[in-house]
Amino acid sequence: MGDVYKAHDLRLDRDAAIKILSPELMQNAALAAALSDECERVAALTHPNILGVDRLYRSARHSWLAMEYAAGGDLSLLRGRSCEEVLRVVVPVASALAAAHDAGLVHRDVKPANVLLSVDGTPLLADFGGLMGGSPFSASPQQLDGAPPSVADDMYGLGALLYELL
Repeated sequence: MGDVYKAHDLRLDRDAAIKILSPELMQNAALAAALSDECERVAALTHPNILGVDRLYRSARHSWLAMEYAAGGDLSLLRGRSCEEVLRVVVPVASALAAAHDAGLVHRDVKPANVLLSVDGTPLLADFGGLMGGSPFSASPQQLDGAPPSVADDMYGLGALLYELL
């Protein structure tokens, strides 16, 4: 979807992540509108395990997302670790998904690369939307067939995430 850069928010005096979105993606008006709507809905969520998103910004040349900076890498770092270590971070992700589902949001791309870790190891569910249809390994068969998004897709993705890590 784009490139991510570390930045420093001078107003709030903290690090942030800026995702510069590909121009090709943003040329599709329907996709850009869906992404903007999704960003607003995610920004409204308040859960300790959902990565904070500010909103979608646009200029004449660029479109970008401003979001919380997570310096600890992603869950792929935990591949092959003990069941206890994996569950310690995946259970909060399940809680984050439940909060999103309660708010009417389906993630659509639950995978290790979309769960970032803060410096203290707190897992943060990121990259809501799955606008490109999700990742082949973690997408449910229904999702791959083009069915409308559902909570079941996220449960399938969570199971695939556990399988991949364990």
